[in-house]
Amino acid sequence: MNTTKFNTAEVGIESNHRAAVRNTITAKHGVILVADDQAPLREFIATTLRAHGYEAIVAADGLEALELWANAFEDTRLIVTDINMPCVNGPDLVSRIWSIFPHLPVIYISGDDNHAAAREHVRTRRAQFILKPFGAGEFLAAVAAVF
Repeated sequence: MNTTKFNTAEVGIESNHRAAVRNTITAKHGVILVADDQAPLREFIATTLRAHGYEAIVAADGLEALELWANAFEDTRLIVTDINMPCVNGPDLVSRIWSIFPHLPVIYISGDDNHAAAREHVRTRRAQFILKPFGAGEFLAAVAAVF
C-alpha cells in the first residue's frame, strides 16, 4: 500500500482541503469519489464505504467533484455519481474525467435512467447503473465488482 506524505516546508503550504484529501489516502483500495446532490444519500454512501475499508471523498455536485478529483486524481479508483445534479451533471463529470483517465470505473446512481449519455456508458459496459433507492448490500456488491 502506498501512503503519500508531504513535508509542507518542502512543498509549501497546501490548502486545508488538499491536505485533508492527501492525508486520507491510506485505504486499501484508493479513493472513491462520491457525487450526489442529496446530502443524506451522499453521507449514507460515504459511511457505508468507510465502514467496509474504502476511502470516500464526497461532493454535492459535479463541479465540486471535479475540484476534489483534481486534488486526488492519482489515487481515485472509482467514481460514484448521481446522473442529475446542479452545475455539472454526472455524465458530464464522467466525460471530463474520462478525457484524461478513460478507464476509470463509474457507478451511476439515479432515480431514473433517462440521460442518453449515461445509458450509452452503461450499454457499452463502461459504467454500471444502480436505481435509487438502493440498500447497502446492492451498493457494496457493485463496488466489489469493480475491485
